[in-house]
Amino acid sequence: MTETETQNSEAFNGWANRETWNIALWINNEENLYRAALNAIDTLETRGTLHESLTPSWVKAFASVQFDVVFGKAETPDGTKTTDPKIDWSAIADMFKEFA
Repeated sequence: MTETETQNSEAFNGWANRETWNIALWINNEENLYRAALNAIDTLETRGTLHESLTPSWVKAFASVQFDVVFGKAETPDGTKTTDPKIDWSAIADMFKEFA
């Protein structure tokens, strides 16, 4: 593997890796997932628990359930499973915080 290939596998379109990017891509671009994220954030804000609730584990659980609801399985149509250990759930949680 060349140095460029190594760098590309470690960073993908500004995300930690392809798996993280793929999860973020679907949440941002699939209307039902995006609306579910906004609704969840709205609920957390109303309860006053937004920042303490938006942890990586909360976002991972949210994504697993919502991907299952929308796609019938806890993975993207591209095959990235929400259980993939490469996913940087901290970065996805930060993305959710930006929605607020």
